[in-house]
Amino acid sequence: MADGSALERKRNVLCCLITRILKAEKQLHIDNLVFRVIDACGKGKFGPGLQFLSFCCHSVDVLSCVLHLLNLGYLRRQEGRPHVLEYVSTEPPPAPTSQIQPLVAFQTVEIKMAASTASARRRQTFSTFR
Repeated sequence: MADGSALERKRNVLCCLITRILKAEKQLHIDNLVFRVIDACGKGKFGPGLQFLSFCCHSVDVLSCVLHLLNLGYLRRQEGRPHVLEYVSTEPPPAPTSQIQPLVAFQTVEIKMAASTASARRRQTFSTFR
């Protein structure tokens, strides 16, 4: 049973590395991705935020995890360039900061008409957008 959990941990680390690399690069040729993952596994770390025990992995292990992530929808191949992979974000895109959209506000305005003999209390109201 210990071997099964060790294999699962290895697969989780590989999937995490693949995801982190593609998040940082946005798109990457699959050969370059495999090289980077194998290199990170040998060093036991990937950047300042991810450190783990180094372990031996092969291109078959990495490609198996790539297929797993493709099937789950976390990665996709570029159209016309199937050897280039992209990370598919599961988070909504951030609102653009350069274009601030004005807030829509409703305002009710009351217009008072001068008193006349025909209608002593006549009021009109309307709403405007601002």
